[in-house]
Amino acid sequence: MSMTLILWKAPVLDDPDEAQALLETWYETGDDSAFEPSDDLAAVHDLLLQTYPMYREKGADPWADGADNTGRLLVLSIRWCAKCRILADIPVLAKKYELVLSTRRVPTCSCRATRSSPGRSRRRPRGNGSRASRSPWSSSA
Repeated sequence: MSMTLILWKAPVLDDPDEAQALLETWYETGDDSAFEPSDDLAAVHDLLLQTYPMYREKGADPWADGADNTGRLLVLSIRWCAKCRILADIPVLAKKYELVLSTRRVPTCSCRATRSSPGRSRRRPRGNGSRASRSPWSSSA
């Protein structure tokens, strides 16, 4: 089983229905011109691939269909797995680079560092407190 996560820089939307409408147009036509280009998408793409290289022959990586950066959208197809740190790292990177993070089915705009979706709490991933359980991109030492 896999999931698709989509990141973009702008427009930043507070309403998940507006985000869904933008994505629906992209799903139907492949036209991503509603989203602004950003070099931050390439930076996140590169960081993720450096940390989680695609080893399709081994089947141990978190990628289902990989990562696609159009310059306006970063589309991540990821396997569901209990040991995948990537699922904790993607929101950290989205926040650090001020990107909108959405799922393919139901967009959840955790937009920029100061915005959050109504009714959703932000929880930190649980870990044993060791450095190994923290994201390599977190600002805490």
